[in-house]
Amino acid sequence: MSSVREPASEAVRNRRTVLGACSGTHFIHDGFSDVLYLLLPLWQTAFGLSLAEVGMVRSLYSAALATTQLPIGFLAEWWGERRLLAMGTALTGLAFVAAWAIWIPGDPVPADEVRYDGTACGRSCSGS
Repeated sequence: MSSVREPASEAVRNRRTVLGACSGTHFIHDGFSDVLYLLLPLWQTAFGLSLAEVGMVRSLYSAALATTQLPIGFLAEWWGERRLLAMGTALTGLAFVAAWAIWIPGDPVPADEVRYDGTACGRSCSGS
């Protein structure tokens, strides 16, 4: 019995490449989604919302994800998974660019000016 492994076939290598790319993309997506929680106090201050209102915005985001998964699955089977993934990635990128373009011209409160309770204190923060 030989302990030398035979090289993987081309099909196996392609499957591993696709699996690795999809896993990496999923990891990045989850990272961006989880970072949203760090932005909640900034959104509260920048848009003049209460914590309950900011929480409702985040809940609506989660509800939208939950309600669209099944229809998007059917669309993927009908239109093609690769095409739908490419389009979804492009739309997500455009949405981040649009959000950045809208956010930057405004004057968001820098992170060092937001207290732990989510309120803005401006330059007059005493550290308490």
